[in-house]
Amino acid sequence: MNRTHLLLLLITSNYLSVIIVCQEEEDEPATANDDKNDDGMPGDSEDHMLDNVDYPPFSSDDDNRNLTLKFFLEDVNSVNAKEMDFRIDYYMIQTWHPAEQYCVHYSKILNASDIIIEKNTAIISDWSFIQKQFWIPDTFMTTAKKVEIPSKLSDMRMLNITVRDLENNDLNCTMEYTIRLMAMVSCQMDFHEYPFDVQDCQIRFHSYDHLQLNYVWHPDFPINESDEIMMLNYDRHMKTTFGTIISLNDTYTVLI
Repeated sequence: MNRTHLLLLLITSNYLSVIIVCQEEEDEPATANDDKNDDGMPGDSEDHMLDNVDYPPFSSDDDNRNLTLKFFLEDVNSVNAKEMDFRIDYYMIQTWHPAEQYCVHYSKILNASDIIIEKNTAIISDWSFIQKQFWIPDTFMTTAKKVEIPSKLSDMRMLNITVRDLENNDLNCTMEYTIRLMAMVSCQMDFHEYPFDVQDCQIRFHSYDHLQLNYVWHPDFPINESDEIMMLNYDRHMKTTFGTIISLNDTYTVLI
């Protein structure tokens, strides 16, 4: 199972640090079952696969199964030492490149709909339509006590689809899924060094059911934050690092 981590260090005495580490492992063969191949891809016919939105849109021989992640921190608040948690509001932007046969299939769906396409890009905010027609990553936060969409007045989910080389029938496409969420993140805090204690709080993301996905941070803008975040007791510092991790039985792509 692939995972993505965001490490948030909460440091008292006016210091806050956010560190991202990319950690990866070598893949182990997944166990075959009735509806998946050994590599985790569905074992049904190609036509059925194109319509099946439960599986990532990659061919069985596709080596590029990267899911690129960008994380925008909108707010950090409600740091609760008693409950050992804190709240974050954030945007998560995930990008992937489906196999060519899926690009052809998606192009037909878009052309048959009333969705406006400008400069080869369709912007879709109709969540009901998205769910029925397209695979969406099942990325979730394992360290959260709860995660929810912060506003019920408007849909905080959007899918951008860019399809290129339509004239030559040699299609490639880019899918970008954006969602805004609120999470109450659990953190086992240690106050032995108070008031100069350092709290190491990991925010972990990974796929719920797709071992074949390879999570990677966006090479240029992996994480950013709002200029309007105000935390009187903390300063903030952000940096990225890269490393590897070894675990038993499961395979993880880890970004911290």
